[in-house]
Amino acid sequence: LIEDKIIGVLGIAFKPDTNDTREAPSITIINKFLELGAEVRAYDPVVKKCPREMDDKVIIANDIYETVKNADLLILVTEWPEFLNLDFNKVFSLMKSPNIIDARNMLNKKKLTELGFNYRGIGI
Repeated sequence: LIEDKIIGVLGIAFKPDTNDTREAPSITIINKFLELGAEVRAYDPVVKKCPREMDDKVIIANDIYETVKNADLLILVTEWPEFLNLDFNKVFSLMKSPNIIDARNMLNKKKLTELGFNYRGIGI
């Protein structure tokens, strides 16, 4: 089910405005998807290299749109403000399957579902 899927992850740092990855949930999420055979691409505005606790098979993307290209799933992990201002029409057109998990419940569910995304927030 997960093997050979492309997973995009937005946010590596444990919180916005830092490059600190200690105990970041992104590490657990990324490592699990890699263990299950997925290709994982991650983007963070500040973290630009693979943290040592993270499997080095992860692809650290140069930008958000590289992260989502041909992705089967996009997971928003860290609530960086710039993720609110994405061109979601472009994100939709780049993704293979328009699936979003918003682990911070910061995105506009109504807007995204109207665009055609399958949106899931944590606890919603």
